[in-house]
Amino acid sequence: MPLPRRILKETERLAKEAMDGVDIQVDAKNKRYFHIIMAGPKDSPYEGGIFKLELFLPGDYPMSAPKVRFLTPMYHPNIDRLGRICLDILKGVFLFLLLLFFVVRFCLFWGHISCVCARARAPGCPLSLYLCDPPCHHPISLRDRA
Repeated sequence: MPLPRRILKETERLAKEAMDGVDIQVDAKNKRYFHIIMAGPKDSPYEGGIFKLELFLPGDYPMSAPKVRFLTPMYHPNIDRLGRICLDILKGVFLFLLLLFFVVRFCLFWGHISCVCARARAPGCPLSLYLCDPPCHHPISLRDRA
């Protein structure tokens, strides 16, 4: 079955408008599946790290959100042990008008947090709440763990 025109256009835009520190490749066998490699954001506990993510567009995309998760283990209160990201636009707040390009940008900037603590936690979505308190009191330990 051919891909919808919207997915083709958005894939073209992802290829054309490269983002610093992000490499996105469409899977050779499944054009709805994307391999993402992201450099840890500068001036963050993740600086110097290389993180692998996967992004999948469900059959009813854009009426439902893409599925995005970290494949690289991540120490962050909004990312669980399976790599699932708690981000409004990936949950019930997804708008079909939101382009894939911006979903990837949101995921990139979501990781750009200098101190992961209560203010960085997604409200109502404590995926890894136990990770939140120690970093606020001991930011050096966050850098060691991230």
